[in-house]
Amino acid sequence: MEDALAQDKAKETAKPVTGTFSTPGNTLPRIQIPHFSGEYEEWPAFRDLFTSLILKDTNISDVTRMHYLKTSLKGETELIVKNLSTTGDNFALA
Repeated sequence: MEDALAQDKAKETAKPVTGTFSTPGNTLPRIQIPHFSGEYEEWPAFRDLFTSLILKDTNISDVTRMHYLKTSLKGETELIVKNLSTTGDNFALA
């Protein structure tokens, strides 16, 4: 029941990653977080964008961060977190 409520809460509070981020006077183009499959060459770009757009955003809860993480993974990395429920506590674990 708690997992279902947490998932509903995540859907309500989730901000689209592909949204427009802007600063006063500027409208920036949309930034899309790339998928990460576990390839070493992909890691720096994925880590930096995920950190900048998701981890450092104080308006995003851990359950929402977990949702973004799970939807950004593919291949072997997706399988690692696939069975973790989308909760705030599991984000730190993931």
